[in-house]
Amino acid sequence: KHEVEVVNYSWKVWADELNITAAATSFQVGNVFFEILFGVLSADDDFANWSYFGLAMPTLGLGTWCVAMSSFLQYCLYRLPMEEQRALFAFHMRHWQGRVTAAYILSLFTWLVHFGFSAPVKLPHLLSYTA
Repeated sequence: KHEVEVVNYSWKVWADELNITAAATSFQVGNVFFEILFGVLSADDDFANWSYFGLAMPTLGLGTWCVAMSSFLQYCLYRLPMEEQRALFAFHMRHWQGRVTAAYILSLFTWLVHFGFSAPVKLPHLLSYTA
């Protein structure tokens, strides 16, 4: 006979946390994708160009991983038919929420620093007013 492990863990809260993190990350992923797609290099400042687009890439990568991992974990969770199975799955996978949150925070940091180079790239003629 096979014994089933039973845990008292709120899988709904865990799924909601993943969903909130993925939703928050989706905005910045879309924004930085737009910035990369329609970005124009500044002829005056190579450092600003490299910094602006160089920081956009880890933001896009971390954000995409965060959204994909959150979606994958929720997909696996909702494929389980019983509440007890979902609670057990969420309990065993709870450390992934921390990793997803860490990726989100790191992507927020790279996104913020990325925008620090926005003025020299997009509006070099206004740099003295914005810096």
